[in-house]
Amino acid sequence: MGCLFILILPYFLLVSYLFEMTITLIMDKAQKIKKDISEDRQEARGKRQEVVRYV
Repeated sequence: MGCLFILILPYFLLVSYLFEMTITLIMDKAQKIKKDISEDRQEARGKRQEVVRYV
């Protein structure tokens, strides 16, 4: 039984590491998208204020 555990442990660690890296990459991508959206909103607000000034 101990031998089976020793054989399975590296695969379990590899899968858990890959899962963790996948989650990390997804979270980084989501933060980048969120940052881009907030920058776009700020840019749109600035353009709206410029239009109001000219009117």
